[in-house]
Amino acid sequence: VNYKGFRYYHGADNHAPNQRRNLEDFTAAGRLEELQCHYMQANHHFHGDLLPEMIRAINPVAVLVPADQAIYSRSAYMVDYIQGVAEADYENKRLKDTFVSYTSGTVSALVNSGDDWHYETR
Repeated sequence: VNYKGFRYYHGADNHAPNQRRNLEDFTAAGRLEELQCHYMQANHHFHGDLLPEMIRAINPVAVLVPADQAIYSRSAYMVDYIQGVAEADYENKRLKDTFVSYTSGTVSALVNSGDDWHYETR
């Protein structure tokens, strides 16, 4: 979703095999920058497999993971996301915050444009 330059990405149930195909298609078409977003909702609560390279290409500023405490026993979150994205060092990394709804509660993104937005927890 794009609103006045603000980009939101919803991962839906897009798991690693589909993420790989999406990443390959965007790369082959020379449109990789179109994947970048400001705010991302995690695919399938990060309870399934994910491709760290895809999330690094999406390059969000903030990620919401709508999940309960079981997330902490899932390798998709603890290994693929935390180690492969959140704690990883990669070029032009913009990630500032990751919110797990179990501990953060509701997260709201308040958007005027891509240059004028912020988020808050409640």
